This record gives sequence, C-alpha cells and structure tokens, in this order.
Amino acid sequence: MRPPLLAAILVSMLALPVAAGPWPRAPGGGFLSATTGIEDLADRRAFTEVYGEHGVARQLVLGAHFRRTEGRMRADLLARWHPDLPYDLALGLTLGARLREPRSAAPILAAHLGRGVETRLGNLWARADVQAVASRSGIGGRFEADLSGQIGFRSHGGALAMLTLAEHRNRDGRTLKLTPALGHAIGPRVTLVLGATLLPRAQRVDGAQLSLWFDY
Repeated sequence: MRPPLLAAILVSMLALPVAAGPWPRAPGGGFLSATTGIEDLADRRAFTEVYGEHGVARQLVLGAHFRRTEGRMRADLLARWHPDLPYDLALGLTLGARLREPRSAAPILAAHLGRGVETRLGNLWARADVQAVASRSGIGGRFEADLSGQIGFRSHGGALAMLTLAEHRNRDGRTLKLTPALGHAIGPRVTLVLGATLLPRAQRVDGAQLSLWFDY
C-alpha cells in the first residue's frame, strides 16, 4: 500500500484503548484521541485516556499516552521507528518509558506489524502487536506483556468497524479480551468511536468506551 494511503487511513488502525500502530505518520502530521469509559463492570471502574502522536521524520514518530483511573495517573512516552519492508507490509518498532506515581519508571518495548488493502468499498486491514513493560531491573525481571491482533474496515463514506483480540499477561496471570468497535466520521478529520470489551473465557461484558479521534 502506498504511503499517502497509509497516512490517510492510520486513524482507523488504532484499537480501543488507543495504541501505537505499524503505519508511519507523514512529517508534520499527527493524531489525537480522547477516550472515556468503564472497565471491570463489577466495580464500575471509570477511566480516561488521552493519546497523541506526531511524525517528526519519514520513519520516526513520537507519541504520548496518558491514562487516569481510580485517581492514579500513568504516562507512556514513546518513540516509534518504521523500517521499509517489501510486500506492502508495515512495521513499527517502539521504545519508550512508562511513568507512574510516585516517581516510578519502567522501559517499554513493542513491535507492530500490519498490512492494508484498498478495496472498491473502502480500506481493509489486519495487524498484530506485542508490547512488554519491564521493571527497572529489565525484561528479565518482573514485567507485563500485551499481545493483540486486529482486523478492521473503514468505508469511503466514513463508517468504521474493528474487532480486536488481546491478551494481557502479568505476574497474576492472563486476561483475554475481545473488543468490537464501531465508528463514523463526524467531520473531515474527526471520528466518533464506540467500543465494548468482552471477556470470552468468562462469557461476560467487561466494559465500554467512547472515543473521539482527531487526525491532522
């Protein structure tokens, strides 16, 4: 897929909650999103997130992800490099740091692989992501990891549909989540997205999210 098309559809590549992806940003271009929702419905735990990224060079993107839940703030500061690949594949390699209160920092390593296809009706894509957040003692020490896969479609009319399967792993075990999401463009650069989080193993709904995306 050609770079201009990739830049145009990057907004539709992001899972809920918003995360970095395999497609680069054009220098000077960027993306912002704001999300609010509820997770762990049994406890009705509310959260808010703000994510942004900005292309600083053809193959380099800088980003930040802020999340607040139960009065606690977390910030991820990210740098993503996009090497050139054959066969219309897109790859993003991320290095960053996770900052937590009070005065806690942990390194982040992530890889994102994707491929998009232009069809008569719109853009179709698939992507896979893996991310590890280590303790200050390194990846060999205590860490948590996220693995996910996503398929999605965005029509030329602005309708959006995504399905994301993700597994979170930490010292307490594994959690598998399925997140379907629907969205629609409400302006030339703005998209409204509604998603739900399901727990397939427990066969129940775990949460819901509402996001506003802005592409510039």
